[in-house]
Amino acid sequence: MPVSKRDKKISLTKVSKAPKAKPAFVEKVSFVMLKVFSLWIHLEHFFLTTFQVRSLVNH
Repeated sequence: MPVSKRDKKISLTKVSKAPKAKPAFVEKVSFVMLKVFSLWIHLEHFFLTTFQVRSLVNH
C-alpha cells in the first residue's frame, strides 16, 4: 500500500513534534522553580523572624 505525500508529511511532523527533550527540560524548569520558591519561603521566614526579634529587642 503506497503512502501518500500527505501521510508522510503528517508522520514526519508527528516525529518532529514528539516531545523527546521537552519533558526533561520541563522537569528541570519546574525543579528550579521549586528550588527558588522554597528558597524564597526560607528567606521570607528568616527575614520575618529577624525583624520580629529586632522589634522585640527594640521594645
